[in-house]
This record gives sequence, C-alpha cells and structure tokens, in this order.
Amino acid sequence: MDECVDDESNSGSSNEYCLFDMDQIADECKSQSFGCKYGEPCFYVSFNNNLGWIPNSTTDTFAEIKCNVTNNSNVSLKMAPGSGISTKHFPYLNIAHFDRGFASVQIKGLLKDSLTFTECAHNDVNVIQIDVLMT
Repeated sequence: MDECVDDESNSGSSNEYCLFDMDQIADECKSQSFGCKYGEPCFYVSFNNNLGWIPNSTTDTFAEIKCNVTNNSNVSLKMAPGSGISTKHFPYLNIAHFDRGFASVQIKGLLKDSLTFTECAHNDVNVIQIDVLMT
C-alpha cells in the first residue's frame, strides 16, 4: 500500500497498490447516513474486479464516469471526485486489502415519495441504472 503521487499507479508492482484518498469524497457521503439524514442520499460507483483491466480513459488521470437523472428535472447530481475514478487504481490486483477506487454521487433536490432514475456510465462499461425512492 502506498499513497501514490504524480503518475504512479497499480501497474508498477504486483505486491503494492495505491491507497484510495477518502478526502476526495464529499463529507455528506462519508457519514453513517450516507446523506439520507438530510434528504440528499449518496451512492457509490466503482468497477467490477476484472483482473488486469485498464479503462480506456478520455483523460490521462481519470476513468471518466457520467451520471444523469433520466426522469426528474428538479434533481441534480454531485459527483466526487468530479471526473470519475483515478486511473491510479487500475489495474485491479487480486491481493489482500486491495483498495480499488470509486466515486460518490450525491442526489440533490429529491422530493418525498418521488421515484428518480439515475444512470451512470463509462465509455468501456455497460450502463448501470440505479432506482432511488425517497420516502
């Protein structure tokens, strides 16, 4: 485990990997209520553990993820980190306590008892649809 800097990544050694920096995640999403206490729930987006897979990134530093609300114009999404998952966390390594990267998405502006459909996608991966019902 290491706090990777600059262009370091998991690809350097099979016994060491980059730690995930929790400071990148929104504070509300780190709480025990995951934002639900305030009516703005969070969910996390990550990739499956595909051994050796490296995403085709649109940038050199992030595997960009796009999330959209498909049925509710009053709702907005806040992703942290803003670009997606750092490429430092690829490829996936099958070792104990591996710290794979992820992004948090906070749903803002939900109304009580409203169903909101959210889609998140990466250019290499199928769309993941997440249904959120706020009661």
